[in-house]
Order: sequence, then structure tokens, then C-alpha cells
Amino acid sequence: MAVPEGARVIDAAGSWVLPGFIEAHGHVGVSEEAEGWAGQDTNEMTEPVTAHVRAIDAISGGVLAVNVNPGSGNPIGGQTVALKC
Repeated sequence: MAVPEGARVIDAAGSWVLPGFIEAHGHVGVSEEAEGWAGQDTNEMTEPVTAHVRAIDAISGGVLAVNVNPGSGNPIGGQTVALKC
């Protein structure tokens, strides 16, 4: 591959170059350890149908992209949110 004149060249010899990772099913940001049961939104177990629960209300940072799912333990979980971090 021809490198254009004046282009910045980074010597990555002996290194790994990887694409951004995508988390396809995770609970990033929906589990707060310090809040006890009130901050545990990974699996809202107070009722079986939690379609009103939204991951966007509890999200934090992640990798390149994350798909955050509340309610893996429910027959009908809440709204998933896909985010580019």
C-alpha cells in the first residue's frame, strides 16, 4: 500500500491492532453495587413484566458500542438501548 507523502506513520511492528469491540448483550451501567436492591436494575425482580424499565436511565461508559439489556431474568424485560460509547 502506498503511503501518501507527509502522512503520519505509526510503527506498530510487534503489536496487535484490533477493531473496536461491540458488547452484544450486557448490563453496563444498570447495576449499582452501593445502592443495594434499589440500584440493581439488571434483573428487576419486583414484578415479572418490566417492559417499562429503560436501560438508558441507568447507563454508564463502555467499549466502542454496547447493547444494554434490563430484565434478563424476566419473562418480558424492559427496553434495550444500543449505544456508541
